[in-house]
Amino acid sequence: MTNFTYGCLAGLSFNVATPAKILVVDSDPIFLLEAYEALCERGFAVDVSSRGYEAFQLLREDYYDLLILDWKLTDCTGDLILEEILEDYNAISMRNRRVPMPVIIYADPEPASMRALLSCSKYFDFISVLPRAKRMENLSQNVAQTILAREE
Repeated sequence: MTNFTYGCLAGLSFNVATPAKILVVDSDPIFLLEAYEALCERGFAVDVSSRGYEAFQLLREDYYDLLILDWKLTDCTGDLILEEILEDYNAISMRNRRVPMPVIIYADPEPASMRALLSCSKYFDFISVLPRAKRMENLSQNVAQTILAREE
């Protein structure tokens, strides 16, 4: 419930329910379509990108409540995207702070990937890493849990 205390809406209350906005970044077009349909069906506002550099642009142009990221894209890796988000966020906030946008990452458990992920993750408030092979299983549930955890 949003209460307005000033201006022409003073004293009015509205239930302003805007759907959480999610960006899904994955090089697999079938997963993108399935994720888009599943998340839209659950009432989320969803943008998708199959390329990391396109995702950079989307992240600069809009605010997202959640990023779902494939760690290995065809044109870049997940750590580059997380580093770009961190750089942009620090430039905007003018101080070195943690990024509040939660991230769900789908990755294969390779040592090099995990080291890069750990080095990036310390700057984000919430990162969940799930197996890439099972990314469609429980997608809606993982998203709902992540968004709820952020709101608490």
